[in-house]
Amino acid sequence: MLNIDAHISEAAMDEIVQSVPKMKLPQDITLPFLAYGIFKKAEISFHCIERYVDEVIDDVVLPFRLYVRDGIPIVDSSDISSSTIGCSIRFVKGFEEAAYKKISELEPEKYYFWQTAEINGEKSNFLSGKSPKVVFSPIVTGK
Repeated sequence: MLNIDAHISEAAMDEIVQSVPKMKLPQDITLPFLAYGIFKKAEISFHCIERYVDEVIDDVVLPFRLYVRDGIPIVDSSDISSSTIGCSIRFVKGFEEAAYKKISELEPEKYYFWQTAEINGEKSNFLSGKSPKVVFSPIVTGK
């Protein structure tokens, strides 16, 4: 078990983060990113990608059920019985790779894989949950 001292240095934390297996980047990094969790504009990790953001479109409806596993929000792209509200994030041209690298560094490969979806006539990347029917709790939404 990993024991993290509350006074750990930033360099030591970077070393820990670098030791965790990283997700690969999505196949087409020029596509916008559909965020429904920690990277939405008002959420905790948006600041990590904010410098690369060109445009955010709020209140985008993703036609997938949202679940939570170990406190981590994920969508099941095979379950369209409910919808999830997210946002579409378009990155500054030339900075897409940096933005997707940051997302891939922070999101656990154990829970996610990259997929694309066409939402409102635009193809976008999003993180889909791995094994969504295993120990997940569905989130009840408006639909």
